[in-house]
Amino acid sequence: MLLAAGCLIDFPCHRWPSRFASSARRSYAVRRLRNCQAQGFRSSRGLDNGYGSDEDGNFVLQQPLEMDVEAEALGLLEWPLVCRQIARFCATPMGVAAARGSNLPVGKNREDSEGLQDQTADAHKLAGTLRFLGAKDVTKVVEAAISGEFCNVGELCSVKDTLECARRLHDQLFAKGGGGLELERLELSPLQRIMQGLELCSELREDIDKCLDSKREIVLDRASTKLSQVRRQRQANMTELDILLKETARMVIDAGGIDSMTITTRRARLCVAVRASHKFLLPGGVVLDSSNTGATLFMEPEPALRLNNLEIQLSAAERAEEVAICRRLASRVAASAASILEQLNAIMLLDLACARAKHAKWLGAVKPAFFESKSESKGVIIEEIRHPLLLETALEKGLDRDNFPVPIDIKVRDGVKIVIISGPNTGGKTVALKTLGIASIMAKAGLYLPASGNPRLPWFDRIFADVGDSQSLEQNLSTFSGHMRRLCKITEASGPQSLVLIDEIGGGTDPAEGSSLATAVLKYFAKTVHLCIVTTHSASLKTLPIHDQDLPFENASVEFDLETLRPTYRVLWGLPGQSNAVNIAKSLQFDSDILSRASYWLTKLTPSGLKSRQSDLMLQLMKQSEEEEDHACTAAVYLSDIETLHNEIAFEVDDLDKRKIAAKRQELASMSKHVTEAKNKMEAVISRYKEGLSNNSGGGKAFTLRTAQDSITTIVNDYGAFFKEQNPSNSYLPLPGVGERVIIRRLGKKPATVLEPADDSGHLMVQLGTMKMRVKTTELMLTAQGSPVKQAKKPAPFLPESGTTELKFGPAIQTSKNTVDLRGMTVEDAIQVVRMVIAEREPGSVLFIIHGVGTGALKQAVISILRKHPNVAKFEDESFVNGGCTVAYVS
Repeated sequence: MLLAAGCLIDFPCHRWPSRFASSARRSYAVRRLRNCQAQGFRSSRGLDNGYGSDEDGNFVLQQPLEMDVEAEALGLLEWPLVCRQIARFCATPMGVAAARGSNLPVGKNREDSEGLQDQTADAHKLAGTLRFLGAKDVTKVVEAAISGEFCNVGELCSVKDTLECARRLHDQLFAKGGGGLELERLELSPLQRIMQGLELCSELREDIDKCLDSKREIVLDRASTKLSQVRRQRQANMTELDILLKETARMVIDAGGIDSMTITTRRARLCVAVRASHKFLLPGGVVLDSSNTGATLFMEPEPALRLNNLEIQLSAAERAEEVAICRRLASRVAASAASILEQLNAIMLLDLACARAKHAKWLGAVKPAFFESKSESKGVIIEEIRHPLLLETALEKGLDRDNFPVPIDIKVRDGVKIVIISGPNTGGKTVALKTLGIASIMAKAGLYLPASGNPRLPWFDRIFADVGDSQSLEQNLSTFSGHMRRLCKITEASGPQSLVLIDEIGGGTDPAEGSSLATAVLKYFAKTVHLCIVTTHSASLKTLPIHDQDLPFENASVEFDLETLRPTYRVLWGLPGQSNAVNIAKSLQFDSDILSRASYWLTKLTPSGLKSRQSDLMLQLMKQSEEEEDHACTAAVYLSDIETLHNEIAFEVDDLDKRKIAAKRQELASMSKHVTEAKNKMEAVISRYKEGLSNNSGGGKAFTLRTAQDSITTIVNDYGAFFKEQNPSNSYLPLPGVGERVIIRRLGKKPATVLEPADDSGHLMVQLGTMKMRVKTTELMLTAQGSPVKQAKKPAPFLPESGTTELKFGPAIQTSKNTVDLRGMTVEDAIQVVRMVIAEREPGSVLFIIHGVGTGALKQAVISILRKHPNVAKFEDESFVNGGCTVAYVS
């Protein structure tokens, strides 16, 4: 199976011949490629039935009632808009098309999804940046080559550039040559597996490079011997023709037939200009054209007839040979079609993996995990998650983290299959529903979640949603009928590993009937799906977890502050909520008389069974409160034990410090004793040597200098070994004080003066000549007087907090490699080019964007993109006199 730009295509690559000699095989390949393009590179279970994108990439609903219910759920959960976020970080046309078309790869099982997440994680760890420069979508070129159509030089060069990009990515991932990313692992990394085993078509790439010039898009002389010969003959013929025409034109000027030398082309033949009155100067010449007034004729001299005829023949021969070369190269492209498409697919997958990693960095997201086995907990644990679309709005507005959307916690206990979320309108019930749905899809697609901690959730094979109004005048469906039709499809398509999300279940009809129907549906889902979460205002549904505690039901609610009359957007798991309709109306400045009358009728119309249900709710709340108190008591016991253990450890630490000081004092005393002993022994040797000198005059046996030196050497060796064994690093010696002289090991033997004492990190300030510097104490050898300096323990490296590292940009010098020219493009094309170029740039680089002045529309579009783009640190005009070029600094 070959995944080309997000679409699964069954190419039997192992059955393809080296060349498509058979017309049947050729037709088969063409049909498969055209089928791929007809699907618009859509996934087999994506948005094929009813959803699509308009020219601006906006998500549109085409056939809402005839489409697949799972594909419809993707639209209701706004998955296409999240895909468009990924498209902002893609660097290749294939990646952009797949993301904007909502065709990101999604795992078919838990292992596939974890593989996509590993790719995203691997892209985070890259030591460098993958370069996608030159990659183009050459699917149509390959199709044309397979079908035998003519491929021009530009199309063939695009194939070569794409193959070159694939080779460069392969070398970067496998660290071949200079500039590799050096992903050294005992086994292949997830990104390396994408490129593993690809046929890189080196011979085809080299053949195209030998024959064609990609920059000028021309066929080179070296492409064939015949082409080289024809071009040499044509050049010689043109030289001879040029000389002939210049001599003829000079003769005409000398004879007064024209004022200036004019050699031009008429009817694809070179000729000279001559006055009509001096036509006789060119006997036998052919008139090819004349001026508007007829006063000037353009004549081909008789001697030039043969040369012009030869030029036409040679030009036709050159063109024929160029066409033959292009056809030969196109046939080679057709023969390697499978390998080219595999490389195209690998480039796209790498691009999407890097885009997912950049997207995670942009959102500050974390990697989710799936529950590994059926025996493991099957709940959902996601802390402080924000919907990516809400977070995008906050990031684009430049809000700080304190003003970000309120995060929610999603905590579904193990064994719970039905969660009923209640609470006031505008409280965040639907947002919580959509957030869980989009988080489940993102995790399946290898995306990180904008949450904190370690998110864990089950792997859902299919995700269904019924959110929003399903009313349709065209299909003659009311709101309730639309919901029921969609709910019917969900009950038919869901399975044991499915996630079902239903907003306002049982709404849009009589409350009693709607609640009864909703109760039956929920009890059905409790037996058939993995997890179902619904929102409701129905009081009877809120009591389901209380009346029948054997059912896998659980309540949840969105919090409402009765003092401020505003929702807090927090989700309280395990507790039912109140709708607070009257309070919400009061917060919206509703008429007080109407609110008073509403409160009166609310009391009057309270169902008889409501009080009993409220009592049940209170009992449930009291029971939960008692459980929480028990948990608090248990936590207090644990805290007390931990504090006791902490005090014991602290006492041991203090006692350990005292023992260290006592041991060091004892060690110093022992060292002092040994120093005294060594000194006394040396003095004894010196005294004996002096006595020997005096006794030598009397003829006795002398204590020679050599003997004394040997004795002192023995003493030094004995005590030196002892000192080294006791304290090899001299750590007992004091640090140098201010004003003392030290020697810096790496700077030679010139002494330096200590200006400031050592700090906690083991650094001190010294002055060496006129230069002041901070050095580590471990770099100091001996003081100028010969006293050793303490060899301080090497401090731990300083690790800056995330986001505090200052990025240094390169010099703002314009070159051809850091310049993009947008002049002549439409605003839409320019925006796409700018996004792709920024995605390809390395952090810390400078980009010159030439947009011209004109009407200012192109410049405003560029500035708008730069202002919102997460990878642009700042931008400015190139200079105050040049408003047609903007300099962007890529972070």
